Amino acid sequence: MKISENFDVREFVSENVWNRFRGASRWFVDPRLVLIAEKVKELASDDERAYVYINNYLYGGGYNQSGFREPGSKVGAEFSQHRFGRAIDIKIKHKGLWLTSSAMYYLVKENYHTLKKLGLTTVEDPEHTQGKHRDWLHLDVRETGRDDLFVVSP
Repeated sequence: MKISENFDVREFVSENVWNRFRGASRWFVDPRLVLIAEKVKELASDDERAYVYINNYLYGGGYNQSGFREPGSKVGAEFSQHRFGRAIDIKIKHKGLWLTSSAMYYLVKENYHTLKKLGLTTVEDPEHTQGKHRDWLHLDVRETGRDDLFVVSP
């Protein structure tokens, strides 16, 4: 079920949430995250399309907890922004290569003025978002009261 031009709502919620709520799963996704994901996809694409992944279980992939995390989820911190539907972990593939956490952070930082207008306030320090199988970058829309990009460490 499309939530925007390039994303399905299932990319923002776990399979459990989708199976229980179907189309109403959008209730658990802050709309600003959808706008930010669309803009990141646009910014990462140049002469060739970039692919931005959040959850990818609907395409046969293994990511299921990179968006909203329901109360029973064992992934992440108890009061993570994911639990409030205000965070996503993105993975980007461009020209057949996966971007590193640092490259994704650079893309976001260089375009923060644009992303801030859409609601982005916070990223996780890329030193902490290097995965065993794939790097990711945490993005969220929490209220920080700051004008600059807030970089958090777990």
